[in-house]
Amino acid sequence: MRRARVLATCVGLGGCMAFIHTDARVFPQWEAASHEAVPLDCARVTAVAVKTGKTGVGITVTFEGTDPPCTLRLTAASFEAYARPVGQRASVRASALTLPPPPRLSFGVTVDAYLAFPFDDNAAYNDDALMGRLVLETASARAEIPFEQTPGNR
Repeated sequence: MRRARVLATCVGLGGCMAFIHTDARVFPQWEAASHEAVPLDCARVTAVAVKTGKTGVGITVTFEGTDPPCTLRLTAASFEAYARPVGQRASVRASALTLPPPPRLSFGVTVDAYLAFPFDDNAAYNDDALMGRLVLETASARAEIPFEQTPGNR
């Protein structure tokens, strides 16, 4: 009798284990489509999305100085999200909450800056806006860095 009870308990617990979901949830994530630096005035610029969520994206931008030394002053920074294929008009366009203080750059010197772009990323994702770009502007130049949103569990 005891053996039957132990066997029934083990079978019952095993059946319960079948309903436990062990796969980790996968969330959409913005990633730079290219890791090559792009020129912007006296700097070369790279970007990495460090935060992605339903309310926007946070991007760390790295400015690397070139010759001659200068102060790099951003006049605007925006993030645009598009549906595939990239159209003439962005589905979403968000400006940075704040611009970083102008860094003094010289050859080989790197400075990191964090830019936050608030927008309804949940709606953008649901509208298939899976392509994007970071646009950085100075008084005399403009740089664009392409981004892609990797799909989560749909």
